[in-house]
Amino acid sequence: MRSPDYAALKQEIESCVRAHRIGAALKLIRRLKIKDVPEPFRGEFSQLARRCNDIPRAIKLLYPNIYKKKNPTAKDLIEYASTIRKAGMIKQCRLLLDRVPPCADVHLHRAYCFTHEWDYPAAQTELEKYLSHQGVGEYQRWVATTNLISSMVANGHTESALIMLTDLKTEIGEQSRTLYLNLCEIQGQAYFQIGDYESCLAILEELEKTYRDESSTSMLFVNKWKTLCQGKIQPNEEDARVFRTKARSMGHFESLRHFDLVWAQLTNNENLLKYAYFGSPMQAFRAKFPAEAKTFGSMLWAGAGFAAGGPTVDPIDLSARDIPFALNLHRTTLILLSDFYQPWSLYRIHDALFFDEIFDPEETPKKIYQQLSRLGKLLSEDSPLTLSTSPFGYRLRPSKECATWVHPKMIFGSSAELIGQVLRARAPSAIFHSKDLKNLVPIKASQAPKHLQQLEELGTVEKIGRTQFRIKQAG
Repeated sequence: MRSPDYAALKQEIESCVRAHRIGAALKLIRRLKIKDVPEPFRGEFSQLARRCNDIPRAIKLLYPNIYKKKNPTAKDLIEYASTIRKAGMIKQCRLLLDRVPPCADVHLHRAYCFTHEWDYPAAQTELEKYLSHQGVGEYQRWVATTNLISSMVANGHTESALIMLTDLKTEIGEQSRTLYLNLCEIQGQAYFQIGDYESCLAILEELEKTYRDESSTSMLFVNKWKTLCQGKIQPNEEDARVFRTKARSMGHFESLRHFDLVWAQLTNNENLLKYAYFGSPMQAFRAKFPAEAKTFGSMLWAGAGFAAGGPTVDPIDLSARDIPFALNLHRTTLILLSDFYQPWSLYRIHDALFFDEIFDPEETPKKIYQQLSRLGKLLSEDSPLTLSTSPFGYRLRPSKECATWVHPKMIFGSSAELIGQVLRARAPSAIFHSKDLKNLVPIKASQAPKHLQQLEELGTVEKIGRTQFRIKQAG
């Protein structure tokens, strides 16, 4: 059989993508026999698959160039980093970017990682470094500057951001409709932030009229800030409900997360504030909350009839469900309970649970599916927790008429880190005997020596006698 003309096929797919014929592009991409694609074309086809949002295929196409080749090119490393970042593997993306020789693009992609995690001060620093490099193309400079302005607004540098924004809008003009729309929406945010609600509404309403045929994603952001601005003047819970429903259906969970934070503050809704706080495991996002959020202890997250009375569960100890404390299945359970907004894709689960392990597109999904399958079987119909799936990933929620405790920290980098956290919270004194460890954390006595060694290595405890240990407080 004659080998495909890969150069011509790439051009055809590229033409489809540029014409927004994503279905046609995907049809061509999925005809490719991945193992037969020549090495030089893998990065280009992977990029096209990523642009069409076919992340599994994008990963499979480029994985051999990254992990089965002695010296991957910087271009392939950056492309693969872009793909796994889009998939939600932020920690692994950073590890990959560390392998790239110093260049402007590394700063840009690190900035995108920080933005994904709501760390806008760090993102602003990386974007400024990127833009300081010579040779950045005009369009790339526009994109980076737009992101820089957005970060500056998020960081409260509003006046400086508005000056830069006005200059960039003038420069771009009609040359990029998408970027111009983004800048106008950011301008609305800035006006909202400085309390100029009249100007905020004026620019957002003008955008709705002028760009009503633009992509639904762009207009969702416009609708978000318009709803918040109107809510600042006169809160309308029905408007908020409509926005939440739309954002959820489109999978824009981060927009919904931020909307709830702002809406909770402008309506003085403490319950919603707690929901957004405990339902958002990212520390940089929590830094945006008012000072009183730092006093929150834990949250009882309830299902539908809990107000009338019902069972509660503390996920720190699920031994009654045959979920061994601190091992991978238990940590997976805590991860799935840690985010009330964004469902957990297998990529995000991997990044939270095994970020220091390479994601193998063939083997890793099987390992995670096995974990989730086992968890689903253990959480039977009478369980206080329900595991469900959606097109966006997996969710673990309190069952009807039940509730679960959610703690400020639910994601742990290792079993030892989780054991150490619980030990510090539960230990009645700073000194304990090795035989008492099983009474302080729900582990088997036979596991104590291994865990104590890990706790020593982590710096959580120090040995002060043959069988005695002292707990070292965090920080």
